[in-house]
Amino acid sequence: MRIAFFHHSLIVGSGIDTGLYELARRIGKVHDVTVVTFKSDYESIEPAALEILPTALVPPEGMGRYGVVDLRAWAMARRILRRQDVVNVHTYPANLLAYRIPDVYHVATAWGSVDPGLFPTFPQRMYIRIATWAEASYARSADLVIAPCRFTARWVIERFGVVPETMYLDGINFDVFDRARVDPAPIVERYPILRPGPLLLFVGRMTPSRNLETLIEAFAIVRERFPTAVLGIVGKESDPVYARHLRDLAARKNLSAAVLFTGVVPWDELAQLYSACTVYVSPSLWEGFLRAEAFAMSKPMVAFDVAANPDTIEDGRNGLLVRGRRPTDLAAAICCLLNEPAMARSMGENGYAWAREYLDFGKIADRFAGLLESRVLGR
Repeated sequence: MRIAFFHHSLIVGSGIDTGLYELARRIGKVHDVTVVTFKSDYESIEPAALEILPTALVPPEGMGRYGVVDLRAWAMARRILRRQDVVNVHTYPANLLAYRIPDVYHVATAWGSVDPGLFPTFPQRMYIRIATWAEASYARSADLVIAPCRFTARWVIERFGVVPETMYLDGINFDVFDRARVDPAPIVERYPILRPGPLLLFVGRMTPSRNLETLIEAFAIVRERFPTAVLGIVGKESDPVYARHLRDLAARKNLSAAVLFTGVVPWDELAQLYSACTVYVSPSLWEGFLRAEAFAMSKPMVAFDVAANPDTIEDGRNGLLVRGRRPTDLAAAICCLLNEPAMARSMGENGYAWAREYLDFGKIADRFAGLLESRVLGR
């Protein structure tokens, strides 16, 4: 089969982008795979082909996606996609450019859309509304819709009126995140702030929906109980204004010397950070799927009991779900794990076993390819 994956970016460390990269290079060993995008941190995705489209304008600051594309991109994208048997589209604006291309099997991967109210500016909120409308339009016209977890499947049914296939897609490369091989010592040497710990870790784009000010405020409370604790915030500063706000907040809380902002880091360093951490914490108020790379290093996770988080965290088994929304609620859950290291280790081991079974990218690629083969080749 000729399969095209179409997404606006391939950024190292981004969840959807990483999933596409891993699926493309694995499925590309069996099928003729092309990845179409506007921006790529990767120079190649062998054995898959990589096509980078021109772009004219970017969306409101902090959105991290391409909002307006020129006619060259439109024409080039549709020319590439017409040659495929299957087109798998992820998010806006790829879904608009691929809309109703004839004689191909359209697969929409629906990650859901964040509540526009979580963003502070009118342009950002309008962008989210437009992106959600585009996702709904493409999903309703697609031959197949895939949701990456149970929460997102329910969201798609309620919002789009479409019943999707449910399949984990945002997995883990256990060759990179190999707990037996990864040594945290180099990252601790690079960032002496990490000594002596414990290290609380967050990984992801820095945008308002991630609610990172609540994490910093909770961390201030944790430091009262654990004065040597350190907070690591790792990921792209998608919204520079928001990133400055977080640094200012850390300074006002007298935490500048205890909060590490790394930006995007290479994969080997990311694995070392996960290995070095004691607890992974996500304060996010929206996730279409909560990434679980921390489980690869047998680390427990703490997150609010919202959106897709319960699809990753089984409360009390591989982490803790926080039902309140206040910094004190989040801090209490973190302190619970720091106070009970044996319980934290047990939760981390349970998370590792679950991730090995369901989130190994090799298994995900086999399931995804098998689904396409049954739907397309069986027609």
